[in-house]
Amino acid sequence: DVPEQLDAYRSVVPAHVPVVPLPFPFFPDLRPLPRERDIDVFFTGTDTPHRWGLLNQVRSKVGVYQASYLPEFIRNPLASRCKVALSLKQGPDWPYSSPLRYWYHLNRGGLTLGELCPVGCHLNPYVLRVPTDVLPAAVADLIHSGRWQGLARDLGEKYMAEYAARPAAEELLERTFSRGRSQ
Repeated sequence: DVPEQLDAYRSVVPAHVPVVPLPFPFFPDLRPLPRERDIDVFFTGTDTPHRWGLLNQVRSKVGVYQASYLPEFIRNPLASRCKVALSLKQGPDWPYSSPLRYWYHLNRGGLTLGELCPVGCHLNPYVLRVPTDVLPAAVADLIHSGRWQGLARDLGEKYMAEYAARPAAEELLERTFSRGRSQ
């Protein structure tokens, strides 16, 4: 993804193992059928004290569906019903954004709101990111004002246009299989 994240992955694999950024494209088949968005806020992820503290603050303002782990056949329909999906750092000093979490929710059509991290990723332009101290109020404002709908639509359309699966896959295949070819 971004150099800092790629360097972190490279530091834990043997030097001969290539580490390449993945495009995280939009796949129309992952987009659910239109349905009522009746879950205000959705979060799945590892339980940490930092996350629990934030989720409790958010829970005092809007409805939150939170689970540590859900099998895909349960998680996918729930994620497709949420207005706002949260991307929370594992701890207060966690440096990295979560491109996989962003990608997952972008393909399900809701709005993703993430804590601002020092190290971003290429999907940052398609999600909202705010400092930790304003996240609970920002979530409540998005839900109560209804602004989440327009933002989800606008950011989702931008993502779909800029990250269509076919061109992204073709670019990845070209980069992957052109390695080692003589120029």
